Amino acid sequence: MQQNLADKLKSQGLKLPLYPTPQIIERAREVMGGIDFDPTSDPVQQVLVNATSIPSIEINPLQEHWHGNVWVSPKGAVRNSRIWFNKTINEYRNGHINSFVFFTSASELVRASPVIWDYPVCIPFKRIKQLKATTGGFEPVCPSTWNAIVYGPPLEQVISSIDKVSLFYNSFRDIGRIIYNEFAGDSWNKDLEYYDAHINKSCLYELPSGVAVHPCRLIHKDGTLMWKHALLTRSNSASMPKLVSHEQHIIKTAQRLEELNSWVSQELEPWQCFLIYAWYSPSDTELTDGICVYFTHAIYNNNDIYEQLLPHIQEHETLEQRDELLFFKRC
Repeated sequence: MQQNLADKLKSQGLKLPLYPTPQIIERAREVMGGIDFDPTSDPVQQVLVNATSIPSIEINPLQEHWHGNVWVSPKGAVRNSRIWFNKTINEYRNGHINSFVFFTSASELVRASPVIWDYPVCIPFKRIKQLKATTGGFEPVCPSTWNAIVYGPPLEQVISSIDKVSLFYNSFRDIGRIIYNEFAGDSWNKDLEYYDAHINKSCLYELPSGVAVHPCRLIHKDGTLMWKHALLTRSNSASMPKLVSHEQHIIKTAQRLEELNSWVSQELEPWQCFLIYAWYSPSDTELTDGICVYFTHAIYNNNDIYEQLLPHIQEHETLEQRDELLFFKRC
């Protein structure tokens, strides 16, 4: 089947398309609980995706309604990806589909379609290899542009539950930075009205100061660290600060980590930064106050980070290498 399509495209002087790898597809399948429909399918892609249904040759999927949990991976340049992304969003917002994962190698889409930031997005740490159909099967190749993976969780859970977003985060965090804007839309007032009307208050973090924050809220504006980085344990359960002083320690530690991150990640992309392993945990005597953090870096090894940070560590601070992690204590 791959051979027939490859030969046909070559005979027409067309460029062979690139296909996502099974590793990416299976992560999407896990997040959505299955792939019911792939509107961008062709005979080769269906071998990889194995969607429950695909459009027939006679149907233009851009002119029809979709259904279920949808995988979308358009081929071609940003203009084509933008058309498919707009269609995906329309189907999603009108309730025709339950959820979607949108995979694109047209990195310009993040600029051409700003609405993309209304949804959880994975920006890979490095370009993800894709597959080219050959007469002998599939050949992995590195695309010339960056990738992006966008997730649309079930509509009733977009804001009222972080379970699905957390599943997306946990499924893709090892290959890229997960970015999620909790307030997304046309205006702050509109967002806040929707937020108040629909949010399940149980998903918020109730801090000792009386402030309720979404797990994906940045601790510092324009930073990279979110409250979930500080409070989520490795078992994906949240440990709430017991005292206002603990909350303030977390905020001050986050500020200091952002400063240190700027020394090693200044010329990198925003998602190429510190990766938090453990921060606040009342059951751990070392992590009870919010001033100690175990972390690594998204792209640099621990030895390099340690050597670069050490000159910037203040007299009352501690930076150590412990096993495969870095340990920082603010005071």
